[in-house]
Amino acid sequence: MAIIFLSNIAIAQNKPTPPKLEPKVKPIAGLNAKFILALISDGEGGAWIGTEDDGVFHYNNLDGNVMQFTTKKWSRR
Repeated sequence: MAIIFLSNIAIAQNKPTPPKLEPKVKPIAGLNAKFILALISDGEGGAWIGTEDDGVFHYNNLDGNVMQFTTKKWSRR
């Protein structure tokens, strides 16, 4: 029994440990909002981002463009 027990320990110790998953969060250039209130995917690799004071942003993941829509103006960032 001792041999089986020791071999089980050796097998358990030789199992590779799973890699630690690090979150990969990066800021979106051109999105300078203090408070994000809503976020939804557009289904084509982009996202609509609703903010408290800075209007709505559309982020296009394909080309990295950010467009801002407000009641005052809209601009490409």
